Amino acid sequence: MSALVITGASSFLGRALLATLPAGVFPELRILVHHKRPQGLLPGSRVITVDGDLLKPDTLRELIAPDSTVVHLAYLATAHPDEDNVAAVRNLLAACQDAG
Repeated sequence: MSALVITGASSFLGRALLATLPAGVFPELRILVHHKRPQGLLPGSRVITVDGDLLKPDTLRELIAPDSTVVHLAYLATAHPDEDNVAAVRNLLAACQDAG
């Protein structure tokens, strides 16, 4: 099994996922960090934090490894949340397609 990628890991849902995810299931855990680093990272997992922004596609290249499983939990509470969250998903999808 390859990497698990999580966006929104410091959110309520992200923290709950990290707390219940069994250690060692994924050899690598990749977490997108925008403002706040998540707490309670899994012991025994190789954790890689990637500074990035879902609205800046060039910052997502390092986040997605080939054949990753992606769990998208981030919500952008911006002045234009509908447009920005749609753009964020499109950027994340493009990064996944580019990674293969």
